Amino acid sequence: MANITIKDIARAMGVNVATVSRALNDQNGVSDRTRQVIKSKAAALGYRPNALARSLVTSRGSTIAYIAPDLANPYHVEVARAIKDYVRPLGYTLILCDSEWDMETELAQLEYMERQRVDGLIMKSARSDFDHIAERLSCPVAMLSTNYSDTYSTIDTDNFYGGFLAVEALIRCGYTRIAYLGAIQDPPTSRQRGAGHKAALQHYGVPFLKNLCADGEFTMDGGREVMRRLWSRKNRPDAVFCVNDICAIGAMDFLLDQGVRIPEDFGIIGFDNMFMTSLSQIQMSTVAQQGYELGTGAAQLLMDTIQERDTHRPEHRIIEPRLILRNTTRPVDPYQPSPASQLRRP
Repeated sequence: MANITIKDIARAMGVNVATVSRALNDQNGVSDRTRQVIKSKAAALGYRPNALARSLVTSRGSTIAYIAPDLANPYHVEVARAIKDYVRPLGYTLILCDSEWDMETELAQLEYMERQRVDGLIMKSARSDFDHIAERLSCPVAMLSTNYSDTYSTIDTDNFYGGFLAVEALIRCGYTRIAYLGAIQDPPTSRQRGAGHKAALQHYGVPFLKNLCADGEFTMDGGREVMRRLWSRKNRPDAVFCVNDICAIGAMDFLLDQGVRIPEDFGIIGFDNMFMTSLSQIQMSTVAQQGYELGTGAAQLLMDTIQERDTHRPEHRIIEPRLILRNTTRPVDPYQPSPASQLRRP
């Protein structure tokens, strides 16, 4: 008979893993009645707690780490908040680090986490492969990434579909020379969103202009600088899809300095749906990433790995983004965005 895990109990009862874990470990956050029902169900299923997993959950001072690539970006702060909200009721303290998209810093932080003997790690890496993590870390890991791994569970946004949604909207708004402002710090994400940009142009028969694609820093200054370069080209764009909202705000700032009318003469769509994009003076059209949902999902994947360390198989989740049209794009009649399942992917 296969070993029964807390994930099996949660599935059988229709509750989440965290609730089962709290009940079985006599932690706060669960009513006495629910605790007794869960314990009775666990006994009926033949659940036997793994001593190592139990000690990981109940030991005082247990720690989970999150290595973010850029805490100046509110999106990564939202992810961190979700992780904290999930692991704290389970008795874990969250250690938060910022690699600043720097590989040497990331390697040093991984080595530090190994020395600190953290119980688990969640991270968004500056690299697309995970070999450097396995070489330096022995604890369970969950990755914020669309790259599949035989070693680690992963979760991320469908970046290709997000890029497609943004450019599809710009086309429907009547723009025809649509630039792509990418980033140098996160090549996989930038490539995937850029691939969605190109696919939407091809889908609607709009010319793909390679000279209107350029990469820069993941910052407002980076957005300004790349927009300045694009604006200086002979065949100027009349719209831009930016890899994130911070770059989009920088691009918009440059264009407003040039006296460009937005959205009448130029359209802009960002990516992330940072809180500032909804401010009355900005009202940026954007593709919304579900940062809190991603952080919660990453924490769930990590807890599953910790609880079932000996038998756990990596899981891979992709979360679909959604389009939000505001005042940086022309008004458009309501339409049904193309379904993600029907797109031809590279």
